[in-house]
Amino acid sequence: MRTSQHPGWTLAGTLGVVAAVAAAGGCAGQFNLLRKESLPRVWERGLIGLMRPDETAAHAGSERGVHTASVHNRAGLTRLRDGHYHEAVRHFELAIRLAPQWAEPRENLGRLYERIGRADRAIVLYESALAREPRRWSTIQRLAGVYVSTGRRDGIAQALLMKLAADPRGGRWSGWAQTQLARMGRS
Repeated sequence: MRTSQHPGWTLAGTLGVVAAVAAAGGCAGQFNLLRKESLPRVWERGLIGLMRPDETAAHAGSERGVHTASVHNRAGLTRLRDGHYHEAVRHFELAIRLAPQWAEPRENLGRLYERIGRADRAIVLYESALAREPRRWSTIQRLAGVYVSTGRRDGIAQALLMKLAADPRGGRWSGWAQTQLARMGRS
């Protein structure tokens, strides 16, 4: 039996995940396997705690590791959106361990820290993401935003703002950066 939401998934595979969750101390009875929409949630919940640190190290950088990192990154975004920050942190950190050169989970974890008022941690994560993907536009925007909100006015902050202000696509970020530069006394 295949589900419409995940064409490659079988009921037997899902039951295997539920059994693994139960073996790991979870409650397999909490999943309603008759509802198709519950199958992705079963998989997501089943993945939590099934990857041990030695497994994540073994799969880091491999095709399986990158795929699993993507799964964890998406799960982290879902948890972030739902306000389950503690679970989101766990997913993003696993994604980072599985795909250390991938900038996106670092940026997403930075978004989480920014949301809960930990700008210091957000800055470190955004800078780390940019070190891996220097042209990642969304990270540049987020880092510039945190720099401005924390009052940072050094050369790095100004360089990011200048890069945003000079964006040929224009848009709200370009105008915002120009305004911030004018406030800093540089245009």
